[in-house]
Amino acid sequence: ISLYDYYISDLMNSIYFQSDNSKIISMDSFKLSFSAQYLKQTEVGDKLLGNLDTYLAGAKFGFFMGDAKLTLLYDIVGNHTIKGSGTDYSTMGYSTFVNFTYAEGLNAGAESYGAALGYSFGNLKPSIKYIHIEQDLEKQATGNTSNIRPSSDEWNLDVKYKINSISKLRVRLGKLDYESTHK
Repeated sequence: ISLYDYYISDLMNSIYFQSDNSKIISMDSFKLSFSAQYLKQTEVGDKLLGNLDTYLAGAKFGFFMGDAKLTLLYDIVGNHTIKGSGTDYSTMGYSTFVNFTYAEGLNAGAESYGAALGYSFGNLKPSIKYIHIEQDLEKQATGNTSNIRPSSDEWNLDVKYKINSISKLRVRLGKLDYESTHK
């Protein structure tokens, strides 16, 4: 369980909760896990960044069978864009992206879902991931969004190789398709 409270005077207060790797079922070579997250962001003091009242909620289900893994991902954002996202959050203790879908789904009204399928061949771990992000242009326009994005589909082929205990090699091929029409 992780719990963070980041308070920045006259800007914002972000309270973040995440529970990881809660084993629901674990028997022989099959395991089912569940993770949940919730971020509540509010403006404080002089509100120098404007209206920031919003939230992020997410869920992640993992299905493991031997060396194979299937992960289902879901995130939803409230009426305002999550501020301090991307590399800003990594300096605050979060991973590169605070949302489970690790995608551009932190804008106002965004809803992201997807799946990742991977297999472990010892030190070689290939995986493929698909994420769909349904963006809401109306909420982005009124939700303090500086980088308005259309809805999109993202595909990633990721190959990781562990060379030794301190060295790893990672290659990622990705395709991002922005939709020309969306809500």
